[in-house]
Amino acid sequence: MKKLILPLLAAALLLATLASCMATTPAQPLTLRGDAAALTFTGREYALEDVIEARSAQFSLLAVAHDGFAVQLRGDELDGVLLRYRQGWELYTPEHPPSANIRDIAELVVMSEGDDLYSVRLIDEALAVREITIGMLHGMPQQRVLQHEGTNYANDRRAAVFSAQLRVPLDEFLAGDHFVAMARNGETVHFRGTAHLLPIRNYTSLLMPNGDVLHDIVGVMAESPTVQITQMFHDALHFIAQGEQVLAIKIDGLGWDMLEHAPFIRSLNPQRALTTYPPITPTGLASMLTGETPNVHGINRRGQRNVLVDDIFTLVPNSVHIGARSSFINLSLPPQLTTSDADGFMLAQQALAEPADFTFLHFKEVDMTAHLHGPHAEQTQQIVAEIDGFVRVLAEQFGGRIIVTSDHGLHDTADGGGNHYMFIPQDMLVPYAVR
Repeated sequence: MKKLILPLLAAALLLATLASCMATTPAQPLTLRGDAAALTFTGREYALEDVIEARSAQFSLLAVAHDGFAVQLRGDELDGVLLRYRQGWELYTPEHPPSANIRDIAELVVMSEGDDLYSVRLIDEALAVREITIGMLHGMPQQRVLQHEGTNYANDRRAAVFSAQLRVPLDEFLAGDHFVAMARNGETVHFRGTAHLLPIRNYTSLLMPNGDVLHDIVGVMAESPTVQITQMFHDALHFIAQGEQVLAIKIDGLGWDMLEHAPFIRSLNPQRALTTYPPITPTGLASMLTGETPNVHGINRRGQRNVLVDDIFTLVPNSVHIGARSSFINLSLPPQLTTSDADGFMLAQQALAEPADFTFLHFKEVDMTAHLHGPHAEQTQQIVAEIDGFVRVLAEQFGGRIIVTSDHGLHDTADGGGNHYMFIPQDMLVPYAVR
């Protein structure tokens, strides 16, 4: 009997020791990816309903094991679901089917069904928009590619080092010959060839055909315009260098799809052009007056006022700046503020009696009216027609070069008004005309 008791006690002691080690072994960190607030699990047990902060009310949770097995749970059915660490990460799902109790989890991803703030928008040649999120990319077929990071040497031996890169071909979504991609910081890249979307933790980047990476993109447009509103700066300097005088007119909020009631501007044969991201007034104003995109000039959100590069008024001292009701950003030549667009029109007429080398005029009321009533409302159309008339009179009076463009368009909102802040055709496409 004693001979049996001793092995049993030893086995019990061993099991207790193993259990104690398992309970005290530090958990391997597991990072929550996709459409949720950044979170790394390092403890031993979490109630997922309490800790996941998804970016959208409608989402699902994808758990992928090291062996490739995966389960997907609805976001509104996470009550009672525990993420816990035993010999590895596992889901405890007492109210779900047994198959939901996945073990040895390698990846945990929140997949949203839509998210205005963090979505990437892909715009095809017909201007149809497809909205995808980082979580959706994690759930799509991906290529796993080894990215060479370098080679280490020691003792006359070498070791090549790689990082595993997951990527989704852009041509799964968009077809075209040329594209434009924009990042959240305003950087803009035109490219041709095959690119790849890279799901990197909680944002999406773009691997260019030349190997460069554009981080944290907001969208890609196929068959995109090659002209951007930054061209105003370069065109104006070119004409001035040739001894010509320039009148540049910014019609705030005039989108490409709002030109029906602007017959004179249409007669100038405008090109369809891109504004810069985000499509808001301070950003657009800085872009057209510096010739740079927001990642360079530094104005990529409201509230920023100091431009980081020289503006055109620094380079052309003989200038006139007629602004709207606010200055929006700090420039080397402060604007003459106006009380209305009619007031700005009168100031411009006076300035053009003896024109400077460069005159800049900012009309604001198209944007103000479109915000209240919508970009295609009758009230907005009337303002567009009025501004078109102002431009026609100024063009008849002025014998030099005229550039007409806008900082952004607007999209309709559910309350019957309009707004602009997204990478969509209505907000991003504007006219650009030179006479």
